[in-house]
Amino acid sequence: MKQIHGIETMFDFNKLQKCSDLIWFDGPLLSHYMTESGDHYLYYWVESDEEYNRWMLVRTNIIAIKDYVQRRTTLRKLISAPEDGIVWVADVDDNLNFHHTTMLSIAALPEDYLPEENSYYDGECEDEFLTADTQSYSLFVPTKDKPLFSSIIERMGWKVGRVAVL
Repeated sequence: MKQIHGIETMFDFNKLQKCSDLIWFDGPLLSHYMTESGDHYLYYWVESDEEYNRWMLVRTNIIAIKDYVQRRTTLRKLISAPEDGIVWVADVDDNLNFHHTTMLSIAALPEDYLPEENSYYDGECEDEFLTADTQSYSLFVPTKDKPLFSSIIERMGWKVGRVAVL
């Protein structure tokens, strides 16, 4: 496997909830995950050896993921522009244990880990939220009113992409 130059760190992969698999070939190769707080991540397979599968985790946003699934941008552009400028790379064994989790800047990522320039989505996404032609809105709600707005959003059946407490 390629040598990674970054900071070995811990990342709590258990806080991620799978939303959908976007690319599949004998197993998922690209999956969309979300945290309870509304952060969106792409989990992307980059290489393997006899011991591990290596995965890259990129924090992004729902608009960028929708643009990719709706073929308005490439996977390369999406991965090359993580929300916080960093990616995590982890080696995962057959028992789904994470090893050698490394945080690195996108600039330090091996070129081979990036998809091709023309990497438009060519699958069939079954996640209605990603394929629906919708618009996003930002709404600032006072903390004291959050339960009221949460119940309204839930009754309407709307999905919340990201919640930020100010």
